[in-house]
Amino acid sequence: MIHFISHERIDRTAYDSCVEASSNFRIYALSWYLDAVALTWDVLVLDDYRAVMPLPRRSKYGLSYVYTPAFVQQLGVFSPHEMESEQECRFYKRAFSRYFLMDYFAHASSKCATVARAPRTNYTLRLDKSHTELRKGFNTNRKRLLRQATGELRIDREGDPGLFLEMSRRSPTGYKLDDSALAGLERLIGSDNPAIRVWNVFHGDEWAGGLIWTRDSWRITYLFPMQGSLGRELQVHTHVIDSLIKDHAGSGLILDLEGSMIPGVAKFYRSFGAEAETYFYYKSRAYGLF
Repeated sequence: MIHFISHERIDRTAYDSCVEASSNFRIYALSWYLDAVALTWDVLVLDDYRAVMPLPRRSKYGLSYVYTPAFVQQLGVFSPHEMESEQECRFYKRAFSRYFLMDYFAHASSKCATVARAPRTNYTLRLDKSHTELRKGFNTNRKRLLRQATGELRIDREGDPGLFLEMSRRSPTGYKLDDSALAGLERLIGSDNPAIRVWNVFHGDEWAGGLIWTRDSWRITYLFPMQGSLGRELQVHTHVIDSLIKDHAGSGLILDLEGSMIPGVAKFYRSFGAEAETYFYYKSRAYGLF
C-alpha cells in the first residue's frame, strides 16, 4: 500500500537506504540534498519504505503544490526492487490526486507512460576508458580549443566556497540565480557534505570561472558551472569538463552533464562524446488557480 508521509514524519534512515539501494539512484533524491535545495518535501512510501517518491512542496494561496527546485534534475520513484509500470503509475496518480499542481521531473528509468509526460534530454559519458581514449571521442573543435589554452588556466580543486558564491552574486544576467536558488546553493555548499565539490578556475590571479559538482558511488554530476567574460574567452567550461574526465578516467563512473533542451548547449555536451539519455517531465495543473 502507498502511504503519504509529511516532511516532519519521514524516517530519514529508511528513506535514504531505499534511495541509495536503487538501481536508478540519483543524488538529488537523498534527504540531506533535498533539505538543502527544497527545505520542505513530502514522500510517498510503498509499504515499509520498499519504494519511495520524494515530492518537494511549496504553498500558494493556501494550496500545496509540487515543484522542481533549482539544482534538481531528476527525481521519481526509487526502489531496490524491480517495479512494474502499473505499480509505478500508482505513485503518480496518488501524487496528482493530492496536490493542485505538479511540475515534476523523473529519472530515465521511469516506466509510467499512462500518465501524461514529456521527454527531456540529458547527456552522459561513461568514464570507463583512459583519458587518452576518451579524448578521441571529442570532436575536432573541442580538441583544438583544448590545445590552444594549455597552461593558461589553473583549477583550484579545493576551491573557496565563499569566493564561488560571491562570484555567483556578481554573475551576468545569463548566470543570475534568483534569491531562492541562490539560498539553496548556499545551503547545499554549507551542508559540508563530502559529495559536494567546489572548483575555482584562475587565469593568473584573476578568477575566470568555477564549478559546483557532486560525486557519489555512481555519478559525477556537473551541477552548476560559471564563467565570466574572461572565462568565455579562455573556454573555461571546456577545460573544466576535460579536467573532470581526466581526474576520473577509468573509474567506470558516469559523468552526468545534466543535459539541455537548448540546441547550442546540447551540441557543446555532445562535443565531448556524451550520449543522450531520456528522462521525463510529468505535470498536472488545476487550471485557473495557477
